[in-house]
Amino acid sequence: MRRGVLFLVLLLITFNFFFLRSAFSSSLDELVYKLERDLKANKSSVVINEDVSCILKKKGELPVIYVPELNYLTGREIEKLPSTELSLFVRILKVIQPLKVYSLCGLVILAFFSVLFFFQQVKKFGYWVQVFVVAFLLLVFFLILEEKFLLLLFLFACSGVFLFSFKKWNFVYFYFGLLAVLGCCVVGEGFLERLINSPAEEFTVKVDRDWYAPDYLVEEAFGGFPIRAEIEKLTNRISWGNYTVAFRLRNLLKKVSNSEEKVVLLNDLGVISFMEGKLEKARKLFSEALREKRASIVEYNLFLTRSAMLDTSVNAGRLADKIRNIPLIAKGIPIPMHLYPSRVSFFSVLLPHLISVVLGLILGMLILKFIPINYGYFREDILKVPGTVSFINAEMKPFVVLPLFVAALNLLFGVLMCS
Repeated sequence: MRRGVLFLVLLLITFNFFFLRSAFSSSLDELVYKLERDLKANKSSVVINEDVSCILKKKGELPVIYVPELNYLTGREIEKLPSTELSLFVRILKVIQPLKVYSLCGLVILAFFSVLFFFQQVKKFGYWVQVFVVAFLLLVFFLILEEKFLLLLFLFACSGVFLFSFKKWNFVYFYFGLLAVLGCCVVGEGFLERLINSPAEEFTVKVDRDWYAPDYLVEEAFGGFPIRAEIEKLTNRISWGNYTVAFRLRNLLKKVSNSEEKVVLLNDLGVISFMEGKLEKARKLFSEALREKRASIVEYNLFLTRSAMLDTSVNAGRLADKIRNIPLIAKGIPIPMHLYPSRVSFFSVLLPHLISVVLGLILGMLILKFIPINYGYFREDILKVPGTVSFINAEMKPFVVLPLFVAALNLLFGVLMCS
C-alpha cells in the first residue's frame, strides 16, 4: 500500500511539474540580478516586492532550498535560514577560551615553581638559577603573546617532567591534567578556526543548506582543480534553472576519467533532458550514471523519470528508504548532484601538537637522567619567593584558585570590552 501511495504522489507531482514548465522563463540568478539592479535604481517598494515574489516562486519550481541573497540584498529576513555548523563552531570557541586561559595560567605558575625548584637543587648553577628562571618566564610570556602554542606545549611538557623529581603526585596529576586541557583547547581551537576560515567548509555548508553556491566560492573551494570547479559551476547553473549548459557538460564528459565526476556530469545531463521533456534520453543518462557509480540522488532521478514515463515496474518501496534523507524530493523534480572539496583534516591539526608534547617529555626525561641534583635541598633565598611554602607542602588550593581568579577577570574584561 505504501509503495503505491509513494508512486502516485510522485507521479502527480511530476505531471504538475510539466504543466508548470511554461513558468520557466528566467533563471533564478537572472531574477536575483534584476532585484539587485532595481534596488540600486531605488525602484518603488511595489517593484521590489514583485521581484521578491518572483524569486520565491521560481525557487519553489527549482532544486533550491534557500535563497539567502534575498536577506542580504533587501536587509530583511525574507528567508528564515537555519543555523549552520559554522555558527555552532563559533559558540564552541567561546566556551574553549575561558578553559584555555585557566589552563595556561595554572601551567605558567606550576611550570615556574617546577623549573625553579628543580634547578636550585643543582648546586653548581649557583645564582644563575634566577637568571635562568626569569629567562624561562619571559620566553613563556612571549610565546603566549605571540600565540606560539607548539613551542608552549613543548616547554610545558618538558618542565612538567621535573615535578616527578619532587614526588608530589597531586601536583603531577593536576599539572598534566591542565596540559591535556590546554592541548585539547589549542587543537580544538585551531581545528575550528581552520574550518571557519576554510572556503571548502563554507562551500560545503552553503551547498548542504541552499543546494547551490556562488561562483567565487566554488573557485576558492576547488582551487587547483579547475575541471571540478567548472563542473560545479555548471551544476549550480542547472540548480538556478539555466538549462543551456548541456554542450559544455558534454565537452567536460569527454575529458574526465574520474567516476565521481562522470556521475555528476551524466546526472546533470539527465536533469536537463528531463526538464526539456526528453524523458527517454534522461532515463538512459541516469541509467548510465548508475552503472558508473551507485548514488541515491541518481536512483531517485531515474525513479522520477520512469514514473513520468508511466513505467509501472518501478519498485517504489525499495527506493523509499534510500531517498528518505535526500533534500528537495517533495518538489518532485530531478536533483542535480554536487561535487564536494576536501575538508580540513583534524589529524593534520592534532599531529604537530602531539609531536611537540612528546618531544618536550623526552627532553625533560633526558635532563632528569643526565643532570645530577641534590634532592631535598632548598636554598634560603629561593624560599622567600611567594608561594614556595605552599609548593613545598603540596598545598593545592592556591594553585587551583589563582588561575580561576585570572580566568574570571579575563572573562569579565572580555564582556566589558564587547558591551
